[in-house]
Amino acid sequence: MSTESKLSFVIFKQKHGKSLSFSLSYFSLSLIVFSVVASIVALGTGIYYSFNANYRQSAYIALKQERNQQSDYIEELDEQFVQIKDQLTDLIEKEEQLELLLGKALVKKKGYGSRN
Repeated sequence: MSTESKLSFVIFKQKHGKSLSFSLSYFSLSLIVFSVVASIVALGTGIYYSFNANYRQSAYIALKQERNQQSDYIEELDEQFVQIKDQLTDLIEKEEQLELLLGKALVKKKGYGSRN
C-alpha cells in the first residue's frame, strides 16, 4: 500500500446492491481541477476573441457603408456643381450676346465674382 494520501469514493447501486469504489491521489485530483480551470479559461478567451472579431467586422462593415454613402453624396454634389457651372457659363454667354445685340449702354452688369 502506498503512503501517499488518496481520496476514495464509493458509489452504491440501488438496483443490484453492488457498489463501485475508486480512489484518486491528491496530485491527480489537483491535476484534474487545474485542467478544468484551464479549459474554462481557454473557452472564455476564445469566446471573447470571437465576439471581439465579430464586433470589429460589423464596425468595419458599417464604416464601409458610411464611406460608400458619403462617396455617392460627393459624386452627386460634384455633378450638381458641374451643372451649376455650366448654367453660369451659359448665362454669361447670353449676357455677352445681349451686350453685342443691344449695346453696352442698355445692359447693366451684375457681379459674378469671377468676372470684372
